[in-house]
Amino acid sequence: MTAKLVTPAAPPPVPHVTVEDAIADWIDRPVGEVIDHILSRYHGPARRQLGELRALAAAAAIDGALADKLALFDEELTQHMVKEERVAFQMLRAAGGHVGVAMRVMEHEHVLIDRLLAELRDALPVGADGPPGRAQLAILLAEIEADLAPHAALEEILFAGAKAR
Repeated sequence: MTAKLVTPAAPPPVPHVTVEDAIADWIDRPVGEVIDHILSRYHGPARRQLGELRALAAAAAIDGALADKLALFDEELTQHMVKEERVAFQMLRAAGGHVGVAMRVMEHEHVLIDRLLAELRDALPVGADGPPGRAQLAILLAEIEADLAPHAALEEILFAGAKAR
């Protein structure tokens, strides 16, 4: 994927959907349907967004501490999704065994990913002056953040239900 650096006149608006609106239709659905929705609506797009993030960072020659934070965010989010897909979601689908520890690990990782995203947001504020690549990275991070909030909220509803069993 080749990222083109352009200077946007103004950042395009990130569609704002409240977490409550994004999850409202999914709260009472069967676990398997919610998992399928998370995989298609959030995990697939997140992987594409992370690919764009890597390409933009490379094209903008981002280095140093910011590059390290971007790489850590990419790695943590990618590994978190893999663990959900290979372990947590499989356990939830099977509804067997003790899932409390696995769900607590996933929740802890949500907190870590939120913290990393906040650090990146502070380092790359939307609308800040700077090289075009940084502006594009800030816009993409805002889009990722807008998707991660309902994504994590849906998963935490699933995790809470699993821990209550």
